[in-house]
Amino acid sequence: MKYRPDFPNRHVEIVEYDDRWPAMFATERTALRAVLPTAESIEHIGSTSIPGIPAKPTIDILAVVPGLEDARASVKPLAALGYQLRSKAFEDDDHHLFFRKVKHRQRTHHLHVVAEPSTAGDEYRLLREYLVARPDVAAQYGRAKLEFAARHPNDRRAYLDDKHAFVEDLMSEARRWQAASQR
Repeated sequence: MKYRPDFPNRHVEIVEYDDRWPAMFATERTALRAVLPTAESIEHIGSTSIPGIPAKPTIDILAVVPGLEDARASVKPLAALGYQLRSKAFEDDDHHLFFRKVKHRQRTHHLHVVAEPSTAGDEYRLLREYLVARPDVAAQYGRAKLEFAARHPNDRRAYLDDKHAFVEDLMSEARRWQAASQR
């Protein structure tokens, strides 16, 4: 599952962890609950959900819905909250819709709405759980993101390509960690 951004190259901004991020997520979750009544869960994911690590100042959110119809029905209500559907972001997963929320030309939120049979929700959760359980690995990930941003300060695609390769390795580690913990 590789994110395919459909936006021009832009400045890459990675900032130190902000203690306000969990509260910002909680506020947004309340708004999302009102427009996604069938959502089985609405969760904070991504780097802003990992205490202490640097991240893009964009709150990543996962909403799991029962089916593709529920995901598609969410487009108009989410637009009313300011979310823009990015239809080509995950072309390899027909059950994964990606939205972004922009305020003052800055992305404030990314929303992943997933339905069965997408495995994206499980992957996002696993990575979050692994990084929370392994602060040493989370710190390494944070340092890598800062390095990638320094290497590609004005090329978001190149930054995302480097980050994607790193995350693929992290996911392999996370799967081994999960398997070992289930024994």
